[in-house]
Order: sequence, then C-alpha cells, then structure tokens
Amino acid sequence: MTAPHAHVRSLSTGVSALALTPVPCKAPPEGADASLGAAGRPEESSPHHGPRPLPSGRRKSPWGIEGREASMQEQKLAALRFQSAARDLEHIVRDIATRYIAQGVPLTWRLLHAIEAEALADLGFASRHDALMLSLFQRPADMAYPETDDVVNFGQSNALPAAFGFAVAVYEEAQCDAHERRSSKHETAGGARARRETAWGG
Repeated sequence: MTAPHAHVRSLSTGVSALALTPVPCKAPPEGADASLGAAGRPEESSPHHGPRPLPSGRRKSPWGIEGREASMQEQKLAALRFQSAARDLEHIVRDIATRYIAQGVPLTWRLLHAIEAEALADLGFASRHDALMLSLFQRPADMAYPETDDVVNFGQSNALPAAFGFAVAVYEEAQCDAHERRSSKHETAGGARARRETAWGG
C-alpha cells in the first residue's frame, strides 16, 4: 500500500477534519482474472481443439468481480486502521496540549514542534500501529515551519501536518472556552469590560 503523508485541512483559523484516506492497491481492471492477479488474456483457441482449459485448482473469474470485492474490502480495512490511528494520535496530542494550556503557556512555533515530537515518540502509539501506518503521520521534510518563540500563525494555509493540526484545534477550543467565560463574566458584571484572555497567549 502506498499512500501520501497524512494532513489535516483547516477551513478558517483551525482544523476541521482529516483529509486523507489511505488507498491500497487498485482493483483489477475490467476483465482481469482475479485468481491470477494479472490482466486477463484472450484465451488461445484452435479450430480443432477449442479453448485451452484452465489449470486445475484455479477458478475463472471472467469479469474480475471477486478481485474487485477483495480490493474494496482491503480499502475499507485500511481506512478503518488509518482512522483508528488518527484518533489515537489526536488523544495523545490533546493530553499534551492540555497540559501546556493549564500552565498558561502560549502556542509558539517552538512549542508546536515539541508537542509533535512528543506525540509521535509516544511508546503506546508506536506499539499499537505498524511502521507503515506510523509513517503516514510523519511530517514530510519539505514541510518546514519556523522554530521560534513567536506565537503560531498559519495565515491562509489550509493544510497542516496531522499533529500540528490536532494541537492547533485543542488551543482553539480553549480559546473559544475563554471567550465564553469572558462573555459570562461580562453579563454577570452588568456590562463591565472583562479582562482579555486567550489560550494563544496574544
């Protein structure tokens, strides 16, 4: 199975959903012999002897139906394994990010790299998924980001590495909660201006 690296798509300032499903090998082409695993060939025939019989023990599948069904089943299983690994990584990233949010640490580029490294190095995560699946969540070398103490800002970017995207989502949820708390405090104080509070540290 060959699949590109996992990414997370962002609709506005955060991350909404994983935009990748691993795609296993393609189904056999129309007319393929599924039992042989290769494209079907025209049967050799003779005006005297007729079509050449298939070797014993091999069942002919003239339209490749069995092969297509097997490929679809493999694709579904691969997608389920990928979704399971993604949820696993999301929980790990959430636990790590929540720890920093509780300490009031803003989401800087340096911290984002640290969260990603800690999550991908998690021994439990590595033991629950095979090497190929784990490789889907590794950030490609050509996806370089700053490693400074500046607060994270992706601008108009709409594609993030999986671990980055999960961390950003957790911080954005915390920011929304802070806004709600400020609104509630504002109403309780009878319109008094609430102290500005954000999880991003801005």
